[in-house]
Amino acid sequence: METIQTKALVLKTCNMNDNDKLITFFSVGYGRITAIAKGVRSHKHKDFSALQQFCYSDVVLNCKQGGLYTVASAQVINNFFNLRNDVTKVAFASYYMDVVADVAQDATGDEDYFSFVLNTLYLTENADNKGQDDITSKLKKLKMIFEIKTVCLMGVMPTVARCVCCGKDKKLDYFSSVDSGAVCADCIGRYSGSAKLPYSVNETVLKVINYVMSSDNRKVFNFSVTEELLNVLCTISENYLISQTDTFYKSLSFLHKLLVGMKENGSENS
Repeated sequence: METIQTKALVLKTCNMNDNDKLITFFSVGYGRITAIAKGVRSHKHKDFSALQQFCYSDVVLNCKQGGLYTVASAQVINNFFNLRNDVTKVAFASYYMDVVADVAQDATGDEDYFSFVLNTLYLTENADNKGQDDITSKLKKLKMIFEIKTVCLMGVMPTVARCVCCGKDKKLDYFSSVDSGAVCADCIGRYSGSAKLPYSVNETVLKVINYVMSSDNRKVFNFSVTEELLNVLCTISENYLISQTDTFYKSLSFLHKLLVGMKENGSENS
């Protein structure tokens, strides 16, 4: 029986029966790992707190012949407890966990991306209404950065310095998720009648995207944008990620409904 010990983030949990759970982990050394945690549904179980979604834990896993992992033990490093007290923060974080589960194999061995995901959870947990931006704007900005950094991990960075159609670097007034980058005003006619028209952008939008792509994972959060610009960036980053993963996540659908409801109730900025 093989035994591995690793630090891992709990991406998902699924009840198997009255006692056991199926846990999906993200680990630097092993990528995505799925393991059975026996008896962990009991609040009295010694590993209960370390095997909740969003927990960053030190885990020991046993692997029997055939590749079936079971959790031998787990100890909390950071449970991001305060994140769980806000339904909006949970909605954003759940979306991140779904995306990471989808791309985890691309991140095997990538310590920078693993640290980036943990930092994104930390900043989500600690987002507040202090400063210039309200909490929802801060969370939307984190989401936009997460999406751009994730497509970078996947090796499908968009082209923002030149037109993806003709290669020119002038009049870059549009962005195409389908064609993975900027489109100039002279080439926009190629999309006439298309169901997936490029988005209108300006030089600043493309500069921000380039900044996020090129910045160190620890420093990438250190910039400010207007709410109008942020909304454009969020639309582009989200649709670009979806186009590259070819997946629309249920957690993202829930997040959309939640944000729409907050806006309709006038509570988005509270």
